[in-house]
Amino acid sequence: VVYFRESGKATARENVIMTGPYVGRVEGQYALYDRTRGSLFVTVDPVLRRVEDGDSLIVIADRLEFFPDDNSAEAQGNASVSMPDMDFYSTSEYLRYFGSENRFELFGSPVLESEDSELSGDWMEIIIESSGDPRSVRIEGGASGYFLDKGVDPPAETWFSSERAFFTFENGDPDSVMLAGSATLRMKSGGEAAERNEMNTVRGNSLHICFENGEAVEVVVSGYVTGTYSYLGVGFRAQPNTAA
Repeated sequence: VVYFRESGKATARENVIMTGPYVGRVEGQYALYDRTRGSLFVTVDPVLRRVEDGDSLIVIADRLEFFPDDNSAEAQGNASVSMPDMDFYSTSEYLRYFGSENRFELFGSPVLESEDSELSGDWMEIIIESSGDPRSVRIEGGASGYFLDKGVDPPAETWFSSERAFFTFENGDPDSVMLAGSATLRMKSGGEAAERNEMNTVRGNSLHICFENGEAVEVVVSGYVTGTYSYLGVGFRAQPNTAA
């Protein structure tokens, strides 16, 4: 470690290891501390690993930068985050983490994946509960994704697209979904209904889905609503101009 007193900077080279109560263990090959900027960054194959209350967090990027005074951090360039115990995986070009709020911001084609779903867009915000479960996910610009309902065999499938999307969760299960701006929802039935090739597609300016116990119980679409329902090659089309 070399400290430059007049400039208030310090560098560390080769086999750099940093530990702390919030970051866990960070490894890399080069680190720079900047007292004026109030930050410390680690680069050259940096990786962050943290295990807390049985939950593991792994962050990989071209560069990891930490701001201790603000309890925040950034993953810059090819950022990926994985929480295997919570079935949580994300990729983006740039990521910001705000520790006091347990909030992530993802920029540059962010994608959030789990075993049963995938979400993507231009910008994404994820807020995590203290338990590690997601509280909400907000997507701005080119929102799209899919969900699988594995409670039936074969699983039911749901795809969506819109300009903006907002998801809330209760104990890790979906609570509500709001889609706005050229919203499209396409649902394919699973279980016994899968044999009939049931497909339900609806479009509108906005769409709101309410869930109970993880299952959709109400869908409200407004603003020039159109839709189709089909099974075994038989289809129905609706084009009302009011909410449905």
